[in-house]
Amino acid sequence: MVAKPNSSKTSIIPSLRFADAQAGIEWLCMAFGFEKQLVVPGEQEGDIAHAQLTLGGGDDHARVVQFPWRERLF
Repeated sequence: MVAKPNSSKTSIIPSLRFADAQAGIEWLCMAFGFEKQLVVPGEQEGDIAHAQLTLGGGDDHARVVQFPWRERLF
């Protein structure tokens, strides 16, 4: 007999990259109602190194992790 799996939740978190990270974040907030959870400034003025946006609340919220666009990410 096959054991019943635990009823734990698994999350899939999409990751987006924009050439203009600040504009991308503002667009997601205005167009879809995302809220800024975390925004980490980059090394240069106006750059964003990393951001996390959320939509909704409680256990059923959506999250987007946003990275700035780079020619070579890896």
